[in-house]
Amino acid sequence: MIHDLHSHTSYSFCGRDSLHELCDGVIEGGVHVLGITDHNYGITRSGDLGELRVYFDRLTTIRDEYAGKLRILRGLELNTLPDVTVPYDTDLSYFDYVFIENCEDDESVVNDHGGIIEYAKHIGTKCGMPHMDLFGYMKRTGKDAECFLRELAKAGIFWELNVNCDSIHGYSEHEYVKRFMASEREQALVRASGLEISVGFDGHRVNEYKGQRVINACEFIKKAGLREVEL
Repeated sequence: MIHDLHSHTSYSFCGRDSLHELCDGVIEGGVHVLGITDHNYGITRSGDLGELRVYFDRLTTIRDEYAGKLRILRGLELNTLPDVTVPYDTDLSYFDYVFIENCEDDESVVNDHGGIIEYAKHIGTKCGMPHMDLFGYMKRTGKDAECFLRELAKAGIFWELNVNCDSIHGYSEHEYVKRFMASEREQALVRASGLEISVGFDGHRVNEYKGQRVINACEFIKKAGLREVEL
C-alpha cells in the first residue's frame, strides 16, 4: 500500500493548503493512505491546548468524507524543544499516532523523561521518529545499534524515511535516507530488529507534491524486506 504519513496544511505555521486541497493532491499523486500531521504549535497558536482536540475532530470529519477514496490517519507532529512543546501531561492518546520531532536533539524534553522509549510510552498511542538520522544518532550517543533498534521495535516506535524535496526544505534531500537505501548493513540491522518503517513527503505545498518519490520509497521498503509501519 502506498502511504505518506507526514503532511502539513494551513494548520501548521509553515503550511499553506486546506485539508481538502491536501487530500485531493495526494490522491492525484497516487497515494492510498495519508497521515495528516500538523505541528502542535501551529494548531495551538492561540495558546489554547483545547485546539488540539478541535483539530482532531476536524481530521475525523475529513477522514469520513474521503472514505472509499483515501484512507486518512489522524496524526500530530509534536515538537519536543522546550519553547514550543506541550506540557508533559497533555493528553495526546486519542491521535492515531504522534511524531516525536527533535527527539534526537540534546535540548529535547524527551531527555528529561527517560529518553525516546519512555517518552513515547507516556503518550499512549503509536509514536514515530520523523526525519531523524537514526544511525547517526546512535553513533553520536554511543548506543549499540543492534540492541537499540530492537528496543525501539519492541516499544512499537517506527522510523520515517523522509523523502521531501520542496521549496520549504530548499529542495534538499535527506542524506540519511540516501545512505540507508544504499547501505546493506543498515538495512540488515533494521530488518533483523523488526523496526517498522514509514514514508513521508513532509509536504507543505500541494503544487510541489512529488508522489513518485513516495511511491519509490514504499516500493523500496517492500523490496528490501523491511517491515512497513502498521496503523
